[in-house]
Amino acid sequence: MKFKNINVLTLTSYLSLIYFLVFLLLRIILVFSYTPDLGGIEGNVIYSISKVLYGGLLYDNPEANNFNITQYSPVFYYINIFFCKLFGLNPLTNLHDIYILGRALSLIFNLTGGYFIYRLLVKIYQVDKRVAIISVAAYFIQLTKLHFSARPDSLFSLLFILMIYCFAVSFANHEKRKNNFYFFLALLMVAISIFVKQTAIQYLCIIPFFFILMGKFKRFFMSGLVLFILTSIGIALFYLLYKGNFVLNVYGGLNNGVEIMRSYDVFSQFFLKYQFFFIIGVFVSFVFFNSKQDAGLRFISFNVIALFIFAFVTSIKLGSWINYYNEFVIAAIILFAILYNKYSKEFSVKDSIYKWGGNLLSLYIVILLPNFIMHKVFHEHLGHIRESAGYFKKKENVAKLLDHKLSVNKDNYFLAFDENICSMLADKATIPNKDIVPSQSKFNYKKFDDMINVGRLLYVVVGINNKAVLKFMGHDFSQFEEVYKDDSFIILQNNLQESVVSQ
Repeated sequence: MKFKNINVLTLTSYLSLIYFLVFLLLRIILVFSYTPDLGGIEGNVIYSISKVLYGGLLYDNPEANNFNITQYSPVFYYINIFFCKLFGLNPLTNLHDIYILGRALSLIFNLTGGYFIYRLLVKIYQVDKRVAIISVAAYFIQLTKLHFSARPDSLFSLLFILMIYCFAVSFANHEKRKNNFYFFLALLMVAISIFVKQTAIQYLCIIPFFFILMGKFKRFFMSGLVLFILTSIGIALFYLLYKGNFVLNVYGGLNNGVEIMRSYDVFSQFFLKYQFFFIIGVFVSFVFFNSKQDAGLRFISFNVIALFIFAFVTSIKLGSWINYYNEFVIAAIILFAILYNKYSKEFSVKDSIYKWGGNLLSLYIVILLPNFIMHKVFHEHLGHIRESAGYFKKKENVAKLLDHKLSVNKDNYFLAFDENICSMLADKATIPNKDIVPSQSKFNYKKFDDMINVGRLLYVVVGINNKAVLKFMGHDFSQFEEVYKDDSFIILQNNLQESVVSQ
């Protein structure tokens, strides 16, 4: 595509690379933010990591003591815990560093995903490098704030890209040994992803179903059998490690209830922001129905269709959000890049429809990507960038005071309405998951009532301007005695504590 002496595709790729670098700078800045939540209630993930660093179990009884819910499968937690222990991080004094580590890992996972998208397009499908650069920039910039956070979404996205990559190599390679190696490697990526986020269960249907539709019955039985074995081994292993608490957390913790109209609400939010990616998703979905197309392209197209359906249906769950569509968008971007590169070669550069169509597409991308960046900066993350380090330090001081007070009796707990304070003393915090407890959680909290009645809930911490939360889960803490107050927080003490200590 040339406009006078300017090659539009080259210009678009250069601008896309600049946008990519600008957005990367934003991501790096956000890694160091003092906000307790970049998106997706990441404080819950940080809390579970902190609790393990204190010697607790990742999956504990959600109906006793801490009453915490570890909502996701364990792999992302394990990776973070490993590096936290490697660097000797302590939640009480290094909580911000734990946040930095988790967010940095998410950024690394996203960048690695971009590398494999580029490699898939250029090395396997011989896509023009300029188109590949534009595609990687679009993938990276469209990621949601949940992928910026210390959450499993970034790793889940990477494993999906690796799965697509491995299957593509398998389909493209006629050497049987290499073909089988990448086939089984792709299945391993699927199995791992199931233990990153539970939504990966969709792949257990998508992959075997694709092979049976293609008439590849050997691959159908092999993929189904391997996935069944790997998933069963993983579930059995984690069940042995954590008993029934593993199931209670990862499945019961997501039992938020459903609302039929929620799926349309989520889709409408997705469409308003990502209509371009939705349209190209619809466009590339037709590839699957063309039997003359390459098997690898039909596989990606089938994923586009199946992932959209799964995202739309499962978004009836309360707490769902537009990140459910992320893998759909990634598959659509990859396939569109391949098709654009393929069909552009079949047209003459002098063809007016191709020329102006390509120029308009480039112009739209050039306008679209910076708009994404500006929206994320000013409408989603400006407050996160401005978050005060001094305010975080005040939380740390409160946590250290609580640690001193609670060291007298290790059977006592505190209730705080701040994510950071809960994570700083994760072993002593009770009900840290305020986002889902009690509004969405289906667990029994009778033992929490007992904890208050016998004085084991010794302290309640509230913000100076947030006294409304003193009424929580049917209890009124306003009668507790004020024992500490600064310009940000109040610590209240249970009036029953004296009788409990004397016993």
